[in-house]
Amino acid sequence: MPAHKLPFKKFEWTPEMAYSVELLVTDGTLSKDKRHIAFRSSEIEQVKKFKK
Repeated sequence: MPAHKLPFKKFEWTPEMAYSVELLVTDGTLSKDKRHIAFRSSEIEQVKKFKK
């Protein structure tokens, strides 16, 4: 069975988006099913910025 594709979603590449992607790449993980991400940090300010 072919894999399902996600619908196209247009978004604006902003400095905030770039920062979030950077945090995910450095401190995030991808689940084994490759459908979920997790972000953990002991620095509360990073977590607050990411949530925002």
